[in-house]
Amino acid sequence: GGGGGGGGEPKVEPVEEEKQADENVEASPEVVEASPKAAEASPTKAPRRVDDSDSDSDNDEPEGVFIRIIGDEPAQIFNESDRGYQEPQPIGAMPPGTIVRGHVEGRPEGWFELALSNSSAWLRRDPKKVEEMGPLLKQKLCVVVTTATPVWMVKRWMRGTESEVTVDDIQAVRDLENDRVRMMVEELVRLRLGEKAFETLVDSFFERAHKKRTRLTKARGYFNTQNGCVWYVNPTGKVVGLHPDGSRIQDKVLISEDDTFLTIGQAFRLDEEQTCSCIHWIRKDDPEKPWVWNPDHLLETRVRLGSAF
Repeated sequence: GGGGGGGGEPKVEPVEEEKQADENVEASPEVVEASPKAAEASPTKAPRRVDDSDSDSDNDEPEGVFIRIIGDEPAQIFNESDRGYQEPQPIGAMPPGTIVRGHVEGRPEGWFELALSNSSAWLRRDPKKVEEMGPLLKQKLCVVVTTATPVWMVKRWMRGTESEVTVDDIQAVRDLENDRVRMMVEELVRLRLGEKAFETLVDSFFERAHKKRTRLTKARGYFNTQNGCVWYVNPTGKVVGLHPDGSRIQDKVLISEDDTFLTIGQAFRLDEEQTCSCIHWIRKDDPEKPWVWNPDHLLETRVRLGSAF
């Protein structure tokens, strides 16, 4: 894809869920990064799942634990754990940095079952691939709301955690795409902090958001790449893309901690010295072959992306 890509890569399919409303705070975790190789290997579909139940008193679903994908390569997702008589089949992959909630208790040794409502997906608990982050109450709010976690579980977090709510948490809540759920979680934060402390954090969030939008200016907009993919990067850095066959990709443009460069996925860094209208993503492993995104001004591109996402 783009400036090249692994045409010979094994083709794996992403984890999919039916589009149902009213179950989780956030969508299921993304299963690919928006790089040329991943774009050819395993596009993702990201249904929005929400649960706005007002009570958790009668809910005995296990909270599970949280893990983060680490290393330089995506971690494979399998359709089942290793039962000894049949080799598990890969059904997708999660890029480094992805955080997911799931279960290890009562599961086969060395396996982690993702918390999905209507499909089975498993990760190997390889210490070179995953970092185990612990149970619900040990997490920051920004972790909880960006995983497939029910709202009743967020309420339990609010009552039981010792974690402070920070600007990062407010940003994660504001990034929730379901307005109803976002307002519910914001109200939970307001009640926990009090009006004055909550408004102070929100003011800090808006100041940071303005700086971020400005920093991301060069990477924002609609683009197309040589392989026929079309892309949109929104003001917050969210990336959505479409293959010619309609399969979808999602990722995010990130700002480095020292604010000196922008990245997408784990392998690409934006060349901000280019002065042409296109943008060049420099490959970490092959800087001489940039991934070139050309500006796309077609109404058709906006309609296709708007319809798909």
